[in-house]
Amino acid sequence: MTHVAFLYDIIDALAAGADVVSFALSRKWKLEGKGVTLGLSRTEHGFKADKEMMMMMTAADSMRPHASHTLLKPGVGAKTVEVPMSGGLLTLGAYYINVTIGSQPFLALVDTGSSNIWVTGYKPDAKYAPVACNSPVCQKCNTDGSGSCLFGPPMCENEVCQFGITYGGGGSLAAGPLATDTICVGGLCTDSAPFGRVETNLPPGPGALSAIVGLAFERNACNPSCVPTLFDSLVADNAGVEPFFGMCLTQDRGGVIDVGFVNTSRVSAPFVDIYVTHEHWYNIEVVDFVIDGHGLGLPELVYKVTNDVIGSFVDSGTSLLLLGSLPFAALAERMTTQYASLPGMSGSSNFFTGACFPTSLVDPQLANYPAISVAIKTNDPKERTKVVTLAIPASSYLLKAGSQRCLGIASVSGIGAILGDVFLENYYTVYYPQAGKISIAEVFESNCVPS
Repeated sequence: MTHVAFLYDIIDALAAGADVVSFALSRKWKLEGKGVTLGLSRTEHGFKADKEMMMMMTAADSMRPHASHTLLKPGVGAKTVEVPMSGGLLTLGAYYINVTIGSQPFLALVDTGSSNIWVTGYKPDAKYAPVACNSPVCQKCNTDGSGSCLFGPPMCENEVCQFGITYGGGGSLAAGPLATDTICVGGLCTDSAPFGRVETNLPPGPGALSAIVGLAFERNACNPSCVPTLFDSLVADNAGVEPFFGMCLTQDRGGVIDVGFVNTSRVSAPFVDIYVTHEHWYNIEVVDFVIDGHGLGLPELVYKVTNDVIGSFVDSGTSLLLLGSLPFAALAERMTTQYASLPGMSGSSNFFTGACFPTSLVDPQLANYPAISVAIKTNDPKERTKVVTLAIPASSYLLKAGSQRCLGIASVSGIGAILGDVFLENYYTVYYPQAGKISIAEVFESNCVPS
């Protein structure tokens, strides 16, 4: 164990190879007259601080002049990358990163709710190679109990493997051949991630996406052939890149993806680990929505994966908070009954019926609208499962659209709850696909940009 005299020397101790760092609080930091020892230990995915250490490190870092470094760094020799995101919930309604395929640049939507990468307008260059129909990549599929491909056999045309993906319950579609080329993101490159060269993109028009990078699990990258994900390929082909990434969003200034490290200067509270229930999307076990300490009281089943519901998950590619019809109706009833005196919460035309209201009317009372909290089971296999509540403030779920505010919550059949950007903009979320979990902490929005 290495004892460190000053908080800022922790980084130097870690760089020197220490497995555990601790220090005793000086007289200035004593709590109720008692000395406190804080700890930071090395884990397989970097470093883990105990609760007291996290709080102290965050507080000290915020006081340090021009603090922008990472306090929780991965192991010595690890390679880390900050990938800037453009856009924002209030500007473009989504978040984008720069991707190059071959020599061609693309602006790709960042989507933790899907797993494939595809682009439109790609022109083959010297390293372009179509994925052959008889290749192991094309022939790999998710199978049912009989050994048959769950989503049908591989699709081929002129001996070239094809893909087809629908989004939003069939509201949009992208399809075309699969191919490989050198793909680069933030200085990390790979030649082994198949991408979709879109030839059919529906619905057409100016609102159609030109590129998307899916960051969910490989099990979800089966359309119908199961291909390696871009993130897994970047980790495999770049020595020292650890298999996790942190994501931080702002409403109107883009955001950042921290590849292979956790930047604690972005957070204002300790992290909570939430384990994924299905490695498809980042499915988590939502159990209720809470307003002023009172839940909606619906059976937990409405939020789970069932025969006709895809469950609940976090999704950076979805702008709003989406709820199944039952929780949406219960939430609307609670809000319009209990908060009927607030603008937009009463009458036949209100926020929940799709109406928008002037900011001049809503904003003076914005602090009086309640936070809507999501109750989630942690499902940690190493300790007793607990339920955590993560709040969505009114400033997030009442979206500002010019001189009006509109509800950032919508009802969609066939889901439990999709926690989109309305939720995610309040948190720094670290995705650990290999460990099957996410870690989440309240964010300092002012620090939610590249260093």
